[in-house]
Amino acid sequence: MLLSVCIVTRDKAASISRTIRSVKKIADEVILVDMDSLDETRTIAREAGARVFHLKGRINLDKGRNMAREKVKGRWVLFLDGDEELGEDYRQLRAILRNSDVDGFYLPVIDLKRNPYTGKSLQLPRLSFRLYQNKEAYFYSNNRHESITNSILALNGEASLKILHLPIVRRAASLLFSENLLLDLRLDRERSLPDRLLTDREFLIDREIPTAVRRAREEAVEANYELAIVRLEEAYELAEDKDKTVILESLIPLLLEDRQYLRAERMIRNILAEHPDNLVFKFWEGYLEFLKGNQEQALDCFQKIILADLRNNKTERRLLAQACLFSGLILFSRREKEARLYLERAFDCDRENRIIIRALLELIELTSDNLFIFFQLDKPENRTLLLLVLEALFLKKEYHLIEEILERQKIIQENENILLYWQGLLSLKQNQYDFSIKKLRKIRPDFIYYRQALHLQWLANLLIPGKAESRSVANQLKLLGDYMDWHLLNYIKRIYFYGERILINFDNAVTGLRFFIRLLYFLDLFIEFAFQEGISILLEIIKGLRLPGKDSNLGILFYFHDCREEALNHLQNVIKEGPAWLEANLLVELCRKMGKYAEEREWREKSEYLILPEEITLLGRNSFLFVE
Repeated sequence: MLLSVCIVTRDKAASISRTIRSVKKIADEVILVDMDSLDETRTIAREAGARVFHLKGRINLDKGRNMAREKVKGRWVLFLDGDEELGEDYRQLRAILRNSDVDGFYLPVIDLKRNPYTGKSLQLPRLSFRLYQNKEAYFYSNNRHESITNSILALNGEASLKILHLPIVRRAASLLFSENLLLDLRLDRERSLPDRLLTDREFLIDREIPTAVRRAREEAVEANYELAIVRLEEAYELAEDKDKTVILESLIPLLLEDRQYLRAERMIRNILAEHPDNLVFKFWEGYLEFLKGNQEQALDCFQKIILADLRNNKTERRLLAQACLFSGLILFSRREKEARLYLERAFDCDRENRIIIRALLELIELTSDNLFIFFQLDKPENRTLLLLVLEALFLKKEYHLIEEILERQKIIQENENILLYWQGLLSLKQNQYDFSIKKLRKIRPDFIYYRQALHLQWLANLLIPGKAESRSVANQLKLLGDYMDWHLLNYIKRIYFYGERILINFDNAVTGLRFFIRLLYFLDLFIEFAFQEGISILLEIIKGLRLPGKDSNLGILFYFHDCREEALNHLQNVIKEGPAWLEANLLVELCRKMGKYAEEREWREKSEYLILPEEITLLGRNSFLFVE
């Protein structure tokens, strides 16, 4: 037996089938050590073909990995986490392993998720020691994958450890949308890993606690949520009763970020039994009830937070804003007047929250007078708010209303770049291509959406083909130094104008993933402006790419643009690979709108946590037109 794959994980029902499927073609066996999951991880893993071992109680990762290593039979061992997938560039791996005499390999790990603590996504891959020869004397000494290299070096004196460019990918459910809105609707990030845990000497009885919390902060910033959770659980075990609550305020958001919903729910229930007046945990209780579709129970939790503020006016503003927002979302489609009151109060607490603004625009009578009065759009200090309102109106296709605002808005009139961008964008929507190009061409390079302005010029020239200027716009992009955009635009031009067949290869997986993100950006652009030939070209290019998450992102993108058949086909392909909560939720809405009621019931049963109803889901949409 050549290769054994080991997975040590907990509460990964949403992703474990994809992890196992990604290695089935190259692995002789798949071993999964489950660290007492509360969800269906073990059942799904068995159905996917893994040998499953169950460790009960709170077990450190190093013990789980050592147990997995003892169970394997292959000459080589590859370790993955339960939310990772092996990239597609593995076809030569078995040949490499048969002929290799090295002791082990570092593999690049690519994280597609947006880190809520840094705001960054798709950074350069980090190297992690995951693939090595199977020898009995090797063992993990701590929770990091790299800790096994200590025993390799101790046994061999020196070791041959090399880098193998076989990517491991941890992918987000969508590059276009936050699966559970936690990234958009979370509480203050500074509160999520509080500095008081690190500095208050009276608070810290055991000096090991600040070390564990500091390490948790470091792991969270690096998006190693699993390790961050381990660190905080260690701190929780060491803490006195009065300190456990503060540590849990850090731990619960991380569990939700890692989609360990059932574990978070159990912890919240236990802490509220002891501290029923803790408003932070009351909010998380309501949030989980909201995700499960238990709207009345969720509303009860959020209203307790709002009533507590009415009594003492001491509730943290961001927490109050979230409670009011969710209360408004729950009442959104059945008690509009009450929903609007909650959303207006949420807006008073957080005036630059995209979700709150978009929700309010669904309930306000949309006239320019109403918007100017309600949002006070003529005040200079509300410039950011004004831009957010314009973005929301554009996604609602309220183009004439945007024009009215532009005509009477003095803030925009004083900022030529903003005015030119919106005039060019709107005229392009109205098929006034020459006028659009004229406006967009005047935008200066220091404008935050300058790249989008160039793309819109280029698109306008494609929509009126035959102008040599389409090449000059591509040359402008080349001068900007954007390798991805220049090459992609060049590919599209060669296919569109000359009908060439293009074969695309990448030097490495990161380049391929970045290229795919740019493809999604341009596909969003082409669908928005109904450039059918361009849509066909991009789909043909995407068809030839072998990348994880392709169907999911395409399905969600078509869903946002109400292209129902295309969305249905791609989302169904995702579900065939295994459980996918977001995609199942969107399929429920699609089938309902398309009159496929039997299928709607089927998809509704796929997940205990149905994410959000459609009208709320659409509030979370990101548009590439308004990304810096």
